[in-house]
Amino acid sequence: MKNILKLFLSACLIAALSAGGVYAGSGGEATAQVLEMGAGAVLPAMGGAGQGSVRGAAALSYNPAGFADVGNELEFTYQKIVEDINYGNFDYVQKYNDNLNWAAGLRYISYGSEDETVWSGVTGSDLDKTGSFSGSDIVLSGGVAGRIDRDISWGAAARLIRLEIDDEDAVGVSFDAGMQWKSSDESLPVMAGIVLQNAGPKLKFDKKKEDLPLLAKAGGSLFLDQLVGHDITLHMDVEYQVPDSETFLRTGGEWRFYEKMVALRLGYDGSLDVDDGLTYGLGIYVPDSNMSFDYALVPYGDFGTVHRMAFNYRL
Repeated sequence: MKNILKLFLSACLIAALSAGGVYAGSGGEATAQVLEMGAGAVLPAMGGAGQGSVRGAAALSYNPAGFADVGNELEFTYQKIVEDINYGNFDYVQKYNDNLNWAAGLRYISYGSEDETVWSGVTGSDLDKTGSFSGSDIVLSGGVAGRIDRDISWGAAARLIRLEIDDEDAVGVSFDAGMQWKSSDESLPVMAGIVLQNAGPKLKFDKKKEDLPLLAKAGGSLFLDQLVGHDITLHMDVEYQVPDSETFLRTGGEWRFYEKMVALRLGYDGSLDVDDGLTYGLGIYVPDSNMSFDYALVPYGDFGTVHRMAFNYRL
């Protein structure tokens, strides 16, 4: 079993290094940022950290190994970025048999509609509307996940991507692969995970080809409930962005109380420059109804701080 894990780790490393060579001349440019938007509001509230222990439907967007042994579940995410720009994500997990689960997802960004104008008038100081333009990003996802043994799970996902800006569009595919490990030793309450995200060929707009945001991530989670008596979980991830040749640290934590029905979350995203990269959020769980609601407050570059909401239902 250890040989299988070593083989997978080696494959991820080789793929990342090989892609690094391909992207070396790209000048750090990447397209299809919708692939980095993720799902739910749990990880975004914790700085994006949690690759090692992310579970449920949202795992399809982060580390597909995380939906290996969960029951049937669906999750919907909504985020208003600014003005008419909106983001949505829907993920669903279905149990196939005792050793395998499958998942499907849909995510989109709608950029609304903007006026096209030209300067006119005698002095050239007037603006006349000549039309309008709009755009959208749509991603269809599918994945499978299972267990190698009681400690190790695996997962893989494929995506169909369509980006549209006014009259131009680009269509492509990308692939994710990940693994998670959970200690079976009760004295060692930890989980760890690795994932390679957004591997695939360049997208072509008209005659210009652009890279996908290829990411290699590794992370670990520490569960303090067995050590300090409080339901607190700490996360730390390292993310390598291949097109930019940059490495970022993401950390976060969650504290659950009131019989795990309320969760407070705090995180730090090293890839964000605004608000010192701090993120916040909370979760409300309703055990008898199998429903939960999550909220995250996330700094978003020039757009300022944005609100992100997610609804989860376990069937």
